[in-house]
Amino acid sequence: MRITSTPGEILKEEYMVPHKLSSNKLAKLLDVSEAALSRLINGKATLTTEMALRLGKVFGTTAMFWINLQTTFDISEARADKILQADIDKLKPFFERSITENREDAQINS
Repeated sequence: MRITSTPGEILKEEYMVPHKLSSNKLAKLLDVSEAALSRLINGKATLTTEMALRLGKVFGTTAMFWINLQTTFDISEARADKILQADIDKLKPFFERSITENREDAQINS
């Protein structure tokens, strides 16, 4: 499974490069340190909600646009983790369990 692009990669390729924005200039526009921005761009830090709000304001997008990029990347990475997927494959969907099991769960939770 292919890992999707990080928000930092998208920020760089889709926003900074076409608009010829340096890290220094964008950091000033976002009112963040250049080091923090650089960590995001280089995939060394994940996107925070604060940074999503800042990027949304500066680029006229929504914070959810940026958060969804991070979430999509995180899920893609998790799906590529074979050990995690083996654990998840062992799980049974709640609604596919037998009626008896559901009744037992209901009695335990009452």
